[in-house]
Amino acid sequence: MSTVGAAYCANKGAGSMLQAIIDRFDDVTIDVHSTYPIADAVALAEFDNVNVVSARAKTQALLDFPLAFLAGVLRVLRLPWRWVCRTDVLRSFSQTDVVADVTGISFSDSRPKVFAPYHLLLDSIPLLLGVPVVKCSQAIGPFISVPVKVTARLVLPRLSGVVARGPGTSEMLSGFDIDHIESHDLAFAMRMDELHLDRAADLLERAGVEGAYITVAPSTLVMQKCSQAGIDYVGLIADVITGLVVRCGQPVVLLAHSSQPSAPPEREDVPDRLNDLVVCRAIAQRLGQLDDTAFLDDTAFLDDIAFLDDDLPPAVLRAVIDGSEMVVTSRFHAMVSALAVATPPVVIGWSHKYGEVLDAFGIEGNVIDFAEVDTEGIVEVAARQYETRVETSARIEAELPAVVRSAEQNFALLDEILGS
Repeated sequence: MSTVGAAYCANKGAGSMLQAIIDRFDDVTIDVHSTYPIADAVALAEFDNVNVVSARAKTQALLDFPLAFLAGVLRVLRLPWRWVCRTDVLRSFSQTDVVADVTGISFSDSRPKVFAPYHLLLDSIPLLLGVPVVKCSQAIGPFISVPVKVTARLVLPRLSGVVARGPGTSEMLSGFDIDHIESHDLAFAMRMDELHLDRAADLLERAGVEGAYITVAPSTLVMQKCSQAGIDYVGLIADVITGLVVRCGQPVVLLAHSSQPSAPPEREDVPDRLNDLVVCRAIAQRLGQLDDTAFLDDTAFLDDIAFLDDDLPPAVLRAVIDGSEMVVTSRFHAMVSALAVATPPVVIGWSHKYGEVLDAFGIEGNVIDFAEVDTEGIVEVAARQYETRVETSARIEAELPAVVRSAEQNFALLDEILGS
């Protein structure tokens, strides 16, 4: 099996989806096609069945795709074609049984149009080599612009399976006449064991956190959207953290759910939109410089804030969230991790995708549009959620088995091809 569309490092949502596949197919050789191959090779070294393949976008466009096209022509003419597969990417695909596309969001006008040809590349290269591709649960659409419409029409009908992550995507795919099934996010199926819980406990102990706490997981992507709207996201979240400490009486753990430290030469740089350590450090700095806030007249509260300034793997992040009383986040997969361990989330978001998932648990009111936020409003919603956290947690737990079974439909599609 091969995976495309996600690196294990940087965005830990993508890492969570990859981890779910690695957990489930531990007896299958998995080639992870990664845009951060050096970092991923280090992070995934513990898994004997996992190989990391360098799959940088520029190389795929200029080398892998032309060669794959030639191989595809030779296949149609029933001529020898495997000799064309000279790159690592093509060699991997030529030996794989199925490709799992775990992009997260694709062929969508909610992303810059430059992503449309990239998503075309991801799936068309294995398709040209005759390898079946399953598009695992993700957001797809809307199909508005010509580049998105054309690339989606070229790829989606040719896939062996398309999985819509939520009713919004399902409706758009139906309107585009694409056969599909609907399931929850693959990350719901990621496993977490005692080793992850023990590492999380050790991190918290070293950070001075004892007993109950609230987790806050910001997002550089939402920070950028706020900046475009004239909103000081760093100041907003800093004030929200202060308000949480005062209103809820619990310490706050600040963490990055999409991260990689500053890259030394042997590692790859990560765009700021994928590295929440950037915004977390700015928030921590802002908190250290505050003389007063809307909630306090001094800075004694700083003893109740712990910043886990580290690049943590997906399952350890989930373990930290598991110990939380509540999570306040702008990262989609930090919300998913919270739901996966029945920790109530409050989300400062920007898309319908948050509400679709929360709706399955009956808590769609826990999402706040970033364009309509203010500190006191967020703290008020969070404080109310904190007061009812036991009831909310029970509600999440009641719906969780069905959600996990839904997410596992992705595995069934992959199993069907692997077993054929």
